[in-house]
Amino acid sequence: MENIPLKAFQNALSMALLISILVFVDVITKWFCIIDKYNRDQKRECSLANTFRGMFFRAWQEGYLESRKFREELGKKSRAYGISILIAIAVYLFPDFTVQGVPADEALSFIIYLSVVVAECFSIVENLKEMGVKEASFVRDGLLAVLRKFGVNPSPDITRTERKDKDESN
Repeated sequence: MENIPLKAFQNALSMALLISILVFVDVITKWFCIIDKYNRDQKRECSLANTFRGMFFRAWQEGYLESRKFREELGKKSRAYGISILIAIAVYLFPDFTVQGVPADEALSFIIYLSVVVAECFSIVENLKEMGVKEASFVRDGLLAVLRKFGVNPSPDITRTERKDKDESN
């Protein structure tokens, strides 16, 4: 017999590590996005030196990098993701039952983890798009296509972004 609580803990630990890495990448891309905006607003060249100066000195002002706002947003995200992981563990520990041969508790737990990972990926892609990385649209469009295959409709914010992208390209 399998030790289910241990397996649930191992899954949660693995997903927490993956989510932490994605949040770190999201924070870094958001910082670079804000610094890029600061450099453009100040009519500075987006060079390595100006990016470095912006990250550690110049861009820490209202409307750009703000430590209180950053801490609040990171705190909200951390709480939401922590609660999602706890819910996924609880769902995994539900009594085992299968639906068409698939263990429903494990599948639902996986879907909860997947939703958090996809949300972080969307956030990273949006940050890259704001910096002008055109390939980011390809990643976002691929994620949206996969979600639509499973019957998930995009939120109004995402479709607005898609329409804006099409308008800019025309």
